Amino acid sequence: MTPAFDLRPSKPLKPADAVAALLRTSDGRYLLQHRDAISTIFYPDHWGCFGGALDPNEQPVDALHRELREELALELGQREIKVFGQFDFDIPGLGAFNRVFYDVLIDPAEIESMRLGEGAGMALLDGHDALHRHRLVPYDGFALWLHYYQGALSRST
Repeated sequence: MTPAFDLRPSKPLKPADAVAALLRTSDGRYLLQHRDAISTIFYPDHWGCFGGALDPNEQPVDALHRELREELALELGQREIKVFGQFDFDIPGLGAFNRVFYDVLIDPAEIESMRLGEGAGMALLDGHDALHRHRLVPYDGFALWLHYYQGALSRST
């Protein structure tokens, strides 16, 4: 069966250190980005977290602030931002890089003032719905799964 989308890039893509925000509301919904359906980005036409690559010499939390400002016109200000986790990749021939995920609580009313600066769209989705009914960027999907089910995971150990 041929997938309805093509993951082959039209130009060489280079993985880099990156940040991503698990933007969530207190009732268990997540604000996710629908990525553009273009072959010049990783995982076109998928849903994922807002975020992106670090600029040279940029600290991860500074990149998070910059990316959310660029992609959503969202100023994080002094709100609590917690590191949720980090994926580290070390691939022969590509090198080592990581993706830091931040847990950021937002008020649903804030979404009205956000302006989408990148991507095909955005939606506030129930965690279960996001995980089971949307095509997610794999590493973002795994982080979202870990975040959404962390209570169940801690009870099973």
